[in-house]
Amino acid sequence: MEENEINVYFFDWLENHCKENNIIKSINPLTRNNKTRKTTNNEIIISEYPPLTTIKIKIDNEEVKASPYKTINESEKEVSKKDIKKIHNQINFSNSMLETMSKQLT
Repeated sequence: MEENEINVYFFDWLENHCKENNIIKSINPLTRNNKTRKTTNNEIIISEYPPLTTIKIKIDNEEVKASPYKTINESEKEVSKKDIKKIHNQINFSNSMLETMSKQLT
């Protein structure tokens, strides 16, 4: 490319590469996928991304909590079961956000 002084824009190359190799049909971050979510207060929220509050996610006929922010008591030396549950809630929220973002890659 340098020898021939050709400039190829990345997104043009990516689109052609994906079509030639049948990797992804298209990448469109502008698509909106609204989803209905239930908070821990049983409030229904319809939004594209998970709200910045604790929500319930239904997985295999079981509701799990997903929370964007949790705090732990750093003055305690021992890690409690409650602290581990808080980390799981945050991981669930991160996974929910990643799922939403991945649906924009159609």
